[in-house]
This record gives sequence, structure tokens and C-alpha cells, in this order.
Amino acid sequence: MVNQFLSLKRWLAALMLLVGGSLVGATGGVQARPMASWAIVSSPNVSGRDNALSSVAVVSATDVWAVGNVGNSNGRRTLTQHWNGSTWSLVSSPNGPGTSSYLVGVTALSANNVWAVGFSGNSTQSQTLIERWNGARWRVAPSPNATGSSLLYAVDAVSPNNIWAVGQSLTETAGQVLIEHWDGTAWSIVPGPVTGEFAVLYGVTAIAANNVWAVGAHTVGGVQETLTLRYDGVSWAEVDSPNIGANTQALLSVSATSAADVWAVGYHLELIGTEQIARTSVLHWTGSAWSVVSSPNGSQRNNYLYGVTAVSPTDAWAVGLYGTGSSLLTLTQHWDGSSWSIVGSPNASTLLNGLFGVAAVSSTDVWAVGQALGSTTFLTLIERYQ
Repeated sequence: MVNQFLSLKRWLAALMLLVGGSLVGATGGVQARPMASWAIVSSPNVSGRDNALSSVAVVSATDVWAVGNVGNSNGRRTLTQHWNGSTWSLVSSPNGPGTSSYLVGVTALSANNVWAVGFSGNSTQSQTLIERWNGARWRVAPSPNATGSSLLYAVDAVSPNNIWAVGQSLTETAGQVLIEHWDGTAWSIVPGPVTGEFAVLYGVTAIAANNVWAVGAHTVGGVQETLTLRYDGVSWAEVDSPNIGANTQALLSVSATSAADVWAVGYHLELIGTEQIARTSVLHWTGSAWSVVSSPNGSQRNNYLYGVTAVSPTDAWAVGLYGTGSSLLTLTQHWDGSSWSIVGSPNASTLLNGLFGVAAVSSTDVWAVGQALGSTTFLTLIERYQ
């Protein structure tokens, strides 16, 4: 199972097993963007445990949420952090049944209405986990499950009474997309198309009640390809999306400013000699079709984009990581209306760093979250562009 965000090392190891890639790469440079810059912002951790943040959502410049998970003696537990305009602090959050609970995606509608999704369970079976912040505390919201294991990876909202969460349902022999909807009263499973032998949704963006996009990957004829689905107000349907080459690839996040400006990011593998090399992937929807948009890489291999946020048609950010000969480093990219370029971003560790989620207050105030290796454990990593 991919995308469990256990810790940076374990999560990347699972990803490498899926795509057949390598954690070893060549050194690459970055192009600095003038004026504003990325900087690490101090964030708390549960001492002595592996900490990880996977997603971030913004209410305002003084109200930002980040979610993830933290280790304990038996497994993993949910982790939520809040920015009040001056500092990040740990906020207590409940857990689902089983030995481990993960929060993977978060969306914020207001100061007293924030939703986080993920999954809980054990090594053999998982079930959906949805939590809501009501302004005073986080509480688990009842959520349905499909046959087998059910996992949610992303959430986005049209309005307080119209929220979408996506992920995957897994059995011993197959995996298909899982789509759930909040109507203001309860969560329910919404049928999605069967799109191959194996399918998963990693990201969702809600533009309007009749225009919601979800992205991920599916296996067709034994090859893992990009997958994009769109909800038109009545039903979900697959929309053709391009692939870069004929090797394994996936879309891991999606964001939009309008019906004619939607960005999806992820990775694809290129076969160089006998080795499969991971490269960034960026797709753009302009209202009628998806197209591949050229995106840079931090090195000649092991480049992944995990999160994207679109601020305007001339302003979007994507975050992830890239590999060097001995380490993994943060990767941040910016769209200026004509091209994507790498913007330098700091690292908290000399060995392992990664950014998994990004959200913008404005064009000059952007947050990214992830994880970095400390002296003995993994620590939360939060960066801000100002």
C-alpha cells in the first residue's frame, strides 16, 4: 500500500517498491527566485517519536492547520498542528480503532469548520477516518467503508454542506477508487467509475457544485497510468489524461482557480539504460483537455511532486523532493503564467527531507509541510514563502 505517510523513510521505501525506482540520484542545482524566499518555521514535535505532516490548509494568515501522524509504542497516532499568526502548536486529535491512525488530507472552510481525512486500522485492514474541528476541538465524524480496506487521502469543500473526500478501497485481489461526500448531515459513498485492474485517487479539488476533479493512478494492461475523474453535478466520469512515455506514473495532487485553470502534479518514470528514473509530472486543464506542461527537476533522478496549490492563472506552487547521491532534499516549483521554475528551499536535515502538502494565504504568503530526519527520529518540517 502506497501513501501511508508512516515516516519519510518508510513511506518512500513503499513508494520505491511500487514504482521500481531508486533512492540514489545525481546532484542537481536549483534556480533561486528573487525577492521573497522560503524559510523553515519552527514547529513542535512529540518528543522521542517519528513525526510527519502530510497536508496543510489555510483559513487566514493567522489561522492555518497542518495534519499528519506520529509514532507511539504500538503504531501511529493522528497529529494536528495550528498556526495562530505567531507560532505553531500541537492540538489534541482523536484516533480511530486499531493500532494506527493517520490524517493525510485537510481542508478549511472557516475558523470553526475544518475537516481532516485519513484512515485507521492495523497491518491487515484499514477503515476510513474523518475528523472535524468545530472551533474548540477535533471530533471523529462517522464515515462509511467499502468492502475490504478503505483509505482516504484527500478532501476539499465546495461549501459547508458539500464536501468531497477521495482515496481507495482495497481487497486481497484488487483496488478501486473510493469517493465519499458530505451533504451537511452525513458522509456517504458515491459510486465512481471502474477504471482498470487497479485504481486509486490521491487528490481532489472542488471548483463548484457541478465541477469537482479527482486525480490519481490506474493500471491498464499492466501499466500504471495517470487517472483524472470529474464530477458534473450528477455523476463521476473518467476524463482522458495524457501520460509521459509508457512507464509507471501517477498524479498525487490537484488544485484549481477556475473551471479553465486546473493543475495536477505527480511523477513519471523514465527508462535510462536499465534503470527507471523518477521525474516530475505536471498536467494542466484549460477547459477542454489536459495537456503535459514541462516541469524542471532538482536532479537527474528521484524527483516527485506531492502537492500543488493554484493561487491565480499566473501563480501556482508545487512541492515535493528530489534525490542527490546521498540525500533527499526539498523541491519547490513556481508557475509564473508561462513556465515552471525551481525556487530554492531550505532543508532541516543533511540526509532526508520532503514536502508533501502546500497551501497559499496569498501570492506572497505560502505554506508547505512535510518531514525531515532529526538526530534520532523524524521531525515535522514546515516552510513558509514570504
